[in-house]
Amino acid sequence: LVGRFCCFSDSAAGLTLNTSTGVISGTPTAVTAAATYTITATNSGGATTASVDIAVNDVAPSSLGYSGNPATYTKDTAITNNTPTSSGGAVVSYAVSPALPAGLTLNTSTGVISGTPTAVTAAATYTVTATNSGGSTTASVSIEVVSPYGAWSAQHNLSQGPNGDDDGDGNSNTFEFVAGLVPTNAASVFRTTLSAMPGQPRQFAISFSPIVTGRSYTVKTAGSLVSGDWLPLSGATSNDAGIEPNITRTVIDSGVVGTNKFYKVEISVP
Repeated sequence: LVGRFCCFSDSAAGLTLNTSTGVISGTPTAVTAAATYTITATNSGGATTASVDIAVNDVAPSSLGYSGNPATYTKDTAITNNTPTSSGGAVVSYAVSPALPAGLTLNTSTGVISGTPTAVTAAATYTVTATNSGGSTTASVSIEVVSPYGAWSAQHNLSQGPNGDDDGDGNSNTFEFVAGLVPTNAASVFRTTLSAMPGQPRQFAISFSPIVTGRSYTVKTAGSLVSGDWLPLSGATSNDAGIEPNITRTVIDSGVVGTNKFYKVEISVP
């Protein structure tokens, strides 16, 4: 007949040993790594021991989800952090399969998807797994990476392709994208004018609009339309007037020589 039980002083938090019955009971209150506990049973005739292995695992995470799902991102544009939420126990680590589109990363500690996508990628499903000592749960995240033109086209609900002209103003959709115009408004056009400077026979003003943030504008010149030998205009001065989207830039060419000089404005999107 056992007289008493001892000892469980280093037991997992929330668990107790009944020294009369030897029963281990309670509600564990902290995650505890597996450990071996030695219990000694004693009576007047002596004592014996038993080793008990106990580990307290966390509650498995559940209901994993993402703030952006499905997500459509634009190539070469930093994304807004895509943040996970979940129920159950605290997540210890995250993993994703297959690998995210080039330029995007999953933080294995927080589960946040972030970065700047560097390649156009068709819509695909990525499985994120959240894990703790109690188990794991998964979420499927749909991600697509489109070109800057593709994002712009979707924004304006264009029905025609890059070479089309949705607003019928004579400019292709590609040109309107590069120039930063509104492709569904025939009045939204890129305007250029050339005028002589009063009292300055060797100076001309090249004015063009609109000037749009994120575009680069280069005035080029040539002595002939046949040769195609266009070079950037050098030694010119320029100024902007107005407020976006109605900014006009005027470039003054103060070195006009010869009988013929042609100008063009080259627009580029970095």
